[in-house]
Amino acid sequence: MPMAFELAKDSETKNWQFAKIAIIVLAGIAFIFLGLSVITLAAFYAPIIIAVVILIVLYERWKEKKVR
Repeated sequence: MPMAFELAKDSETKNWQFAKIAIIVLAGIAFIFLGLSVITLAAFYAPIIIAVVILIVLYERWKEKKVR
């Protein structure tokens, strides 16, 4: 794993070096816009699902009391 930015080596062309940098930048941008939004939505899904389950349980209990 490289520890510092390295210039193109003899076996690599400068175009390939720039292409690798562009790929890394695009992957970072995709993570920022897609990855963070998915993580944020996942943080909100759990409480919403728990709230729905609680409401269903409370409704069923209220319905049982009404029948008695």
